[in-house]
Amino acid sequence: AAAADSTALVGRLETAVAAARGMIDGVDDDAVLPTRFGPLPTRHFLVHRIVEGVVHGLDLPTAHAPDPRALEVCASALTQLLLQARPELAGQLPADEIGWVEAATGRAAAPAGLRDVLPLLA
Repeated sequence: AAAADSTALVGRLETAVAAARGMIDGVDDDAVLPTRFGPLPTRHFLVHRIVEGVVHGLDLPTAHAPDPRALEVCASALTQLLLQARPELAGQLPADEIGWVEAATGRAAAPAGLRDVLPLLA
């Protein structure tokens, strides 16, 4: 991706997102999919892929602003991951969703109160 044209990559991503929206409307959330991580319910697999898409879209040389709903799903998934282990940190999460995603995945400095537990995904 580093050698590719950013505009072309963003266009491909937007096309893929539009196609994916149409495909997931009728999906059974409880159907189990075989994945390289082991069997996962469809709803967990889709959240995983959304997180990956948002995070790697932000990694492009000219960051691609994520779809607002995808950003919401991504930020929520990362919040749930943190709060399962450290519920007392709920009040310290950044309000800016992109800032939170970048801190939680090690792409930006974590806020002082969260430095000992971030990044969640490296």
